[in-house]
Amino acid sequence: MPHLQFTGPDGKTERFSLHKRLISIGSARECHLVLRGDEVADTHCTLTHEPGRFVLESTARSHVFYVRGKKSRSYELTHGDVVTIGGHEIVFSAVDAPEPEQAPQNSAKLEIEAMQRLQRFSELLLRPDGNLDDLLSELIDQVVALTRARKGFLVLAEDDGNYSIRVARHLDRKTVDDPSKLLSDNIIREVIASKKPAIISDALSDQRFNNSLSVIALKLSSVMCVPLIVRGELLGLIYVGNDNAVALFNQTDLEALKVFAAQAALFIKSAKVLNELRSESAGLAERLENVRFGQIIGSCPQMIEVYKRVERVAGIDVTVLVTGETGTGKELIAREVHERSPRKKGPMITVNCGAIPENLIESELFGHVKGAFTGAVSNQIGKFQAADKGTIFLDEIGELPLVMQVKLLRVLQEKAVQRLGENRPIPLDIRVVAATNRDLQKEVAEGNFREDLYHRLNV
Repeated sequence: MPHLQFTGPDGKTERFSLHKRLISIGSARECHLVLRGDEVADTHCTLTHEPGRFVLESTARSHVFYVRGKKSRSYELTHGDVVTIGGHEIVFSAVDAPEPEQAPQNSAKLEIEAMQRLQRFSELLLRPDGNLDDLLSELIDQVVALTRARKGFLVLAEDDGNYSIRVARHLDRKTVDDPSKLLSDNIIREVIASKKPAIISDALSDQRFNNSLSVIALKLSSVMCVPLIVRGELLGLIYVGNDNAVALFNQTDLEALKVFAAQAALFIKSAKVLNELRSESAGLAERLENVRFGQIIGSCPQMIEVYKRVERVAGIDVTVLVTGETGTGKELIAREVHERSPRKKGPMITVNCGAIPENLIESELFGHVKGAFTGAVSNQIGKFQAADKGTIFLDEIGELPLVMQVKLLRVLQEKAVQRLGENRPIPLDIRVVAATNRDLQKEVAEGNFREDLYHRLNV
């Protein structure tokens, strides 16, 4: 955590953590940091934490301070700056710098903290409402906090050798504006090319990068990068940096970052595969839509001709005969005729004429009244009545017995049915679509199917 270090009234060294966006400094009790002395105004100055920088500003023209011995009223602090306010010397530190003898203990603490942060992030992954962008931002926030970096980035490798910045975060858990100006292109490309992690203690002094225009322009200090690799495939990298301190990152930090990188790599790979599957599914759905005719799929010339015929007859309220081998989709054609007709809001009733016993077929089609035959304990409407205002589909019409063919012909002619056991005709507003896998012309020639019914169906 960035902090100010100064000597307190008792002569002891004190630290003031900069955890707020705006810190007031002065002699008044209301100030965040209280400094005693005649030369210190009530509110002498303010320290503002903006994304990527700390700015110290006086609150009045007469309220001056000194930075490295030079008088100032507004100054952007960098790591190690010494500020003098009314005789008080204050040292600005961008990070907590552990004492050398505490390193082993801090290393152990860092490992524990890394595991705790990784556990918290893993728990977020299990939430069903997790958003990909939010999860990736949380990942980088955890990494920045863990490594004491000022900024962190998730960089994704592109197929053409370039890269894109997916996530860019400040230590204050806010998104970085225009992140491309805050990273070193040379360092990123070095890690992408080598597929190996890198710790740069002082980029401006590192012979590999000190001639890089981006390093010079950004005045980079500490940088650490770890590639995201799954089964040899480079997905991108995690990039963290702190421009206010040199030699900030060590091997322990790198090992902790590697753990997060491994988790991130698997997460990103899964998301990438999921996106590819969704894209492929969307492409297939689009291709399917281009060859779909309602519930029918097909795009060969013969099917296109069938579709045209269906479109032509659907709007004309006449009987339709559909012929074809078993399994060729005759019922689907019948449904499309119904769905594209003015009767589409009415019912569509399907009857398999070949599956009904001969002694029951008349009752099934036309209905019966109570007592019409043994077992007729109540009135029952038939399939034709059920299809009123809609369409009845008579599948396997070629299986219909001759005696029933006569009665069906009468229904088609009179547009009315008569239930078994009843003499009263019941008017119908119905369309008949029939289908068969037989050659009905041949059946007519052999005396198995009535010619007049055939012509009535095959309009």
